[in-house]
Amino acid sequence: MKKLLLLSLLTFLPSCALAQTDVDMCKKNDLLFTIPAQAVGVNVPTVSYSIISNFSSELQSINKYGSVEISITDFSLSDELGDLTWISYVSIKMESSKDKAAYPSVLLAEQNVSNQHGKITLEIKQSSDIVEKYLSAGEVQFTYTLSGVLPASAKLTSNLCLAAKVRVDKSISDL
Repeated sequence: MKKLLLLSLLTFLPSCALAQTDVDMCKKNDLLFTIPAQAVGVNVPTVSYSIISNFSSELQSINKYGSVEISITDFSLSDELGDLTWISYVSIKMESSKDKAAYPSVLLAEQNVSNQHGKITLEIKQSSDIVEKYLSAGEVQFTYTLSGVLPASAKLTSNLCLAAKVRVDKSISDL
């Protein structure tokens, strides 16, 4: 679909093309935190949950058309009931799930939260260059760490959306 959109755009351009287009990508993941029985209703230091996500195939498929610049358009946590008032702190680290030497753990987002309803929009702490480098490299492990007065169960949904600006500077015959 993305390739078709890009090629459709390029059919209206001269044989030596210079164009820019945006491609949006989102990944949703369920986060199921295991809460120890003794921690329910108690302010605990932290609980963590890790997921593996992969944007690399999407980024590599559009990267072959030109230079890509990404930005995170949405990075948020929500739950089905819309009640996140129990969370007082969130941090998310990312690292390569395969090449930890080249892509070690870095802090992606961190913030204190108070009395939040609906969703928590996370503040990104890394530059878009660093985020692009990690996400383009392959599978990335995201570790979510929360603290607060924990409920009996905590099932959250993480939403990570990217906008990739693709600058195409190629001859149509090269595509």
